[in-house]
Amino acid sequence: MAKIIMLCPGKDSHPASQATKEACRNLPDLTVVGTDTGLEEVTKYYQVEYHIGFMLDKAVEIEKRHDCDAIITGCFGDPGLLPLRQAISIPVLGIAEVCLNVAAMLGDKIAIIAPQRDWVYVFEKMIHTYQFSDRVVAVRSVGELDIESLQKHPDKFVDSLVDSLADACLRAIHEDNADVVIPGCVGFFPSVVHQVRELIAKKGFRTPIIDCVTTAYHAAKMIVELGLNQDRRKL
Repeated sequence: MAKIIMLCPGKDSHPASQATKEACRNLPDLTVVGTDTGLEEVTKYYQVEYHIGFMLDKAVEIEKRHDCDAIITGCFGDPGLLPLRQAISIPVLGIAEVCLNVAAMLGDKIAIIAPQRDWVYVFEKMIHTYQFSDRVVAVRSVGELDIESLQKHPDKFVDSLVDSLADACLRAIHEDNADVVIPGCVGFFPSVVHQVRELIAKKGFRTPIIDCVTTAYHAAKMIVELGLNQDRRKL
């Protein structure tokens, strides 16, 4: 069995890291790991990028233990993807890169839902880098995630998030004519995306909604089981 680690840009002890671990507990052979140190809040892009050095340190440590077959970047912004691939020899997959390629197999017009408005521009730049500008028809957001509410009232937060995410997905389908929608945040947990799919199905739509965490996990397992890796000559 392939052993996969999702390396998140934030302290392992942070509530968000702990919530992600809990949300992914049903994915066998996936371990969620945060960094050893870092900021107390990680919601903005610059805060995510702040942790790249710590992620590199952790990735090198993980490889030395010889108990991991592949690493997934634990953020849809794919922070540190290239340096991580340069620093270690095991496969490293970016969640966004994986999901965009999977989405391209399911539809011609792709929409991405960002967790906050200030991530829209970040995703637009990333889409250009990955050469998907001609396939992504919209990047929307659910507004602003209330991190304090997540920590104090997780159940209410999830209910609100499901409604907001479902609304954003439906707008992408109706207004942008999207064939496939990617909720672009690790914080859109598998259980949240599952509920969103059910709500959209009740509206009569069969548009694929990609669970980015589970999709990246299975892609990593496939890469390992096929014995593949990134071309080391370019790294």
